[in-house]
Parts: sequence; C-alpha cells; structure tokens
Amino acid sequence: MKTKLGTPAFFCIVALLSGCTPGDVPAPHAKEPAEEVDPGRPAQTAVPPSAQHALGRADTDIAATTSWDAEVRRMPKADAAYLQAIKERYFGAVAYENEQERRQLEDAGFPSMEEWRQTRMMSDSELQRWAETGDGKAMAFYVDRMMERAAPYLHLRGADDAAYNASPGAGYVLKAYAYSTQVQFAHRSPFTGYLLGAVFSTLAYPQSPESAAAGMMAARDAGDPRAEALLAAYGARHPDMNQETVLAAHRAMKIPE
Repeated sequence: MKTKLGTPAFFCIVALLSGCTPGDVPAPHAKEPAEEVDPGRPAQTAVPPSAQHALGRADTDIAATTSWDAEVRRMPKADAAYLQAIKERYFGAVAYENEQERRQLEDAGFPSMEEWRQTRMMSDSELQRWAETGDGKAMAFYVDRMMERAAPYLHLRGADDAAYNASPGAGYVLKAYAYSTQVQFAHRSPFTGYLLGAVFSTLAYPQSPESAAAGMMAARDAGDPRAEALLAAYGARHPDMNQETVLAAHRAMKIPE
C-alpha cells in the first residue's frame, strides 16, 4: 500500500498524526527543494544504491563492541555528533548496551551504526532513488534525511509562515510525511514505530509529544521489549499528553504483521 503525495488519504493521515489542521500541512505545490550540499557531511564517494544490500556488513562486527555510547566515544568528532543526533532523534531506541543487544536490534530491522555512517555519505538524490525502488530501509533512511534537512526551517512556522512555505523546508517536510506512510508497510520493524513517532512529533506544528508516544507504542507492539520503559520515561517528561490523541495516533501508526 502506498499513499501518494497530494492525495486526500495522505493529507488525512498527516492531519491525524500531527494534530494539525489542513491549513498547517505544506501545500502540494510547495517549493521543490534543490539538492543541498552539507558542509558537515563527509566528502566521500557515495555507496551506489545497487550495492546497498551490503551496507554495514564490513564493519557490523566492530572489534570489542561494548555499547552504542562507547563506540560513539571512539569516533571522530563529526561522526560522534551525527550519531548522537540519531540517538536523540529516536528517543534512545537505536542504542544498545552490549553485543548481544546490538545483534538483536539489527536482526529486528534497526539500522546498524555502520549503515548510518555509510548512508550519511550518500546525496539526497541518491537516497531518494534508492527509496524509490521500494526498499523499506532505504525509505527509512530517506525520511530521516528529510527530517534532518527540514530542521533548520521549522522555527519559521508560526513566526513567519510565508517564509516557511516558500522555503525548502516545506518541501522536505512534505517528502518526509509521504515516505513515512509508505515505510510503515515496507519496513515492518519496531524501528519504524520510532521513525513514525519522530516524524509526526518533530515535524508537526505545534510539535506533538502524543505522536512520539504513539510511535513507541507501535514499536512495542512490533516486538521491541524496551519500548515500554522508553514510553514510561517519555510519559513522565510529558505528563500533560492528551491520551485520546495518543490512542488515535497509535491506531494509525500500527505496524502491519
């Protein structure tokens, strides 16, 4: 099942999960973002999409793996900052405490640390072409990239809506929303629950902690035993969440079996 850009079904999903009104959703004719050059992204040759099935295999078994945080501390500064941002974006769910947990997460469809590092080298257009092949994990990486690209523009919403709607950010948000409704069916992993929670909580205006909680519930239902504790901790930090909104978003985010 795929929900295409601009269809009524697509905008209904966005409105439900983000808690926004139709007027808050980026217009389908929003400015198409041009390819951006990120000065912080490594200037290396991208991994060809045709070789993506091998992503992460070379360095997945990192010598003396202990924990995500320990591995990150050994990284160059730029890589460490990037991976820390990934961990925070997904509520800590990508992190592991030991080698056994790392393997369990990867077996459950979570991107490996090496996959994050390798796809970081790919351009936006290369990631999009890979996502267009229907590969669920590729879609997840592309959604993540669109969230990353949109972030510098989100502060404009509510302060200068005209500037926001004319910015590349509106297009990035629209693409993240569109692919998120596809990855839900294409990548049936607990990670997808966290991805949906991040998309619809971060990109919503105003931001929606209810959507983040719903994503954790979807991850729990999809088999992540850590999700309940993450949800409890998140709920303690956001005690005023509307539980009806959480439940409605949870129903929409359910990962098919």
